[in-house]
Amino acid sequence: NLALWAIGVFGVINSHDVQTATRWIHFSEIVTCFMPATLHHFIGYFPKGRFDGSSKLLATLYGFAFLLALNSLTPNYIQDVTIATGKLPQAKHHYSIILYLLVMLLTVASVHRNLRRKYREAQGFGKRQIQFVMTGIYTSAVVGALITLLEPLFQIKALQAYTPSIIM
Repeated sequence: NLALWAIGVFGVINSHDVQTATRWIHFSEIVTCFMPATLHHFIGYFPKGRFDGSSKLLATLYGFAFLLALNSLTPNYIQDVTIATGKLPQAKHHYSIILYLLVMLLTVASVHRNLRRKYREAQGFGKRQIQFVMTGIYTSAVVGALITLLEPLFQIKALQAYTPSIIM
């Protein structure tokens, strides 16, 4: 999922016209919509390799992913794409991107609960693995939430080009 997102952002960065940039932005947005569900899915299987999480929440997150992906294809979602000479393509998103943030916050809360429980039960190296994963998820969640909030609120248009590299 992250690799597809990075490929989409690479396409955006290398676009020389608005139509191509818009196509790549839509591709990136569709991939991004599935990140909360795939994160919950991954953590459900981590670290033992068998699913240990809420199947109902997983189905709900995939449902939201499909709805968000459809929403990202509407003409209203990406309100403006501009390409200035010598600059990266910039997109202005509709405020409905905040729904993605809410889904991601729900995911982070469920992942936190799941990992805390697994952390209490783990011993030795397994405990350390869970600590590393928790640190990465919390850092990514905070940075992602800030970027998602700052972009529409302050009319910042160029953050999507840097988000995959910041989060990875």
